[in-house]
Amino acid sequence: MPAQQRVEEMAATYIQEMHAVQPEGPYYVSGYSMGGLVALEIAQQLRAAGEPVQLVCLLDTYVHERCLPWFAWLRHQYGYVCRQLRALRTMPFAERVAYVGMKLDAGADRIRLRVGRTARRPEANNAGLPPVLLRIREAMRLAMTIYRPRSYDGRVLYVRAARLAEGRGDPLPLWQKVARGGLVVAEVDSDHVAMMFEPVVRLVADELDRAVR
Repeated sequence: MPAQQRVEEMAATYIQEMHAVQPEGPYYVSGYSMGGLVALEIAQQLRAAGEPVQLVCLLDTYVHERCLPWFAWLRHQYGYVCRQLRALRTMPFAERVAYVGMKLDAGADRIRLRVGRTARRPEANNAGLPPVLLRIREAMRLAMTIYRPRSYDGRVLYVRAARLAEGRGDPLPLWQKVARGGLVVAEVDSDHVAMMFEPVVRLVADELDRAVR
C-alpha cells in the first residue's frame, strides 16, 4: 500500500480508527510536529460531520513557509537570504559553484512538491533511512508542502519549543489567524526534538493536563 500523500487522506484514515475505538465524541486530538496538521484536519473533518471536538493541541507544529502571513513570510525570506550570503562568503570559489548547483536542485524539488509531486532528492534528515521509512517521510514532506490550514472555530492549544527549528519560519502568526475559537500558547524551554523526551516531555504533559481540565 503506497504512503498517503495528503493530510486530508491521513486525517480521514485516523478518524476511521478513532470511531472504531470511540464511536462518539467529544474528542480531544493532538499531534506533534507535522502530526499537528493532521490533528487540525481531523478536527475540521469531525466538526464538518457534526461531531464534537473539545480540544486540538498542536505540539510544536510548523507549516510550509508559503502558508505564513505576509510579514511573517517576508521575515523568513530575509533570514534565509542572509544565511545563504553568510555561507557563500566563507567558501572558496569551487565550493561556491557546487553550493549554488545544490541550491538550484533544491529549488527544482520545491517546485515539484508545490505541484503535488515527490522530490527527486530526499531531505538531508531523511537520507540513510530504510527504503520504507524513506518513502513515508518523503510522503509526509509532500503532504506538508501542499496542505493549507483553514480557519478553525474551536479551541486550540499550541505548545511550542522556545528555540525555533533552524531554517523554519515562526508559525505563531498563522496559528493566531487560524484559531478563531481561541488560541492558548504554552512555551517550554526546549528545542523541537528534545520536547518529546525526558525531562521536557513532562512539561508538555502538564500543559495538556491543564488544557483538558
